[in-house]
Amino acid sequence: MTTPTPTHAPAPATAQAADTVSVFVLITVQNHGQIATTGHTLTIASGTTHADLAAHVTATCIAEDMRGGVVLHYSVHPAVIT
Repeated sequence: MTTPTPTHAPAPATAQAADTVSVFVLITVQNHGQIATTGHTLTIASGTTHADLAAHVTATCIAEDMRGGVVLHYSVHPAVIT
């Protein structure tokens, strides 16, 4: 999987509640002839890169027997729409 290089610096860290955001991540993986789709609502640090988020999701949010498979779909959405 190729991830783009970020073109901006992450937001500076401060001690406010606004330093985190909630996102909904949807990922579909194919491994051993099986396809699995899973969605998770995560609270992440503001300024987290997509590469870091993708690494976290693929390492922790995919069932163990599906890890290492081909990612067919990966998307990140706001968890709360205002």
